[in-house]
Amino acid sequence: MALGPVNDSKKSTKTFIYALGLGSNLGDMHKTLKDAKNQMVHAGLSMKYESPLYGTQPVGEVADRVFLNQLILMESDKEPSQLLELIHKVEISLGRVRSVRWENRLIDIDIIDAWFEGKPHKVELPDLVIPHPAIKDRWFLYLPLHNAQRFLYSRLLKS
Repeated sequence: MALGPVNDSKKSTKTFIYALGLGSNLGDMHKTLKDAKNQMVHAGLSMKYESPLYGTQPVGEVADRVFLNQLILMESDKEPSQLLELIHKVEISLGRVRSVRWENRLIDIDIIDAWFEGKPHKVELPDLVIPHPAIKDRWFLYLPLHNAQRFLYSRLLKS
């Protein structure tokens, strides 16, 4: 039997859309958020939507500086656990050190929600829960997430 080129035309690609929450309250916050997005795009994710930037008060009792936050939608073929690994690498490359919960930080990236092939995708793993369990406490994500979902569903209606 002769071996020839593999016909990839029938190969299906998994398509996830992820809502990611980005935040920073140290250093050049605008640059840090931009660098985080650029690194994720460079790693193969496709930017689909960016909310405006929001200044928010910190959650918890440790951080004492206002955060700059943003919600983005990114498309990827990465499974949620693979995306989490990538996010941690991006955070580390930008100077994130995890020591105290809710501390001031250069960068924080959370997976807020996910859709697989246009349908909500839930995950319950020891180190990852989607939708993010603290979303109810993040008022600043409500409007951006609503607008992102409107964008997502309008896109699905066109396909």
